[in-house]
Amino acid sequence: MICEFLPQKYKELLIEIADSDDLIQAGYGKRSVYIIKKAKIISDERCEKLIDILGEKAVPVLKEAFDEFYNELKQRHVLL
Repeated sequence: MICEFLPQKYKELLIEIADSDDLIQAGYGKRSVYIIKKAKIISDERCEKLIDILGEKAVPVLKEAFDEFYNELKQRHVLL
């Protein structure tokens, strides 16, 4: 559910901090890891798995995404 709303740039950051083993655990084959690292594209389903695998390493990326979303809502006066 998190990745459905996560902008692509934050998915790319998650891929950057993941190592090959993390991506393999998320469901990619050994051959696909290089392609994923280069293309920086991940499905929402595998993104969710990657967040679970990364654990605490994913928190700064997710916090930054949340902060950006929160600030955008404030600018649009959605939040009081």
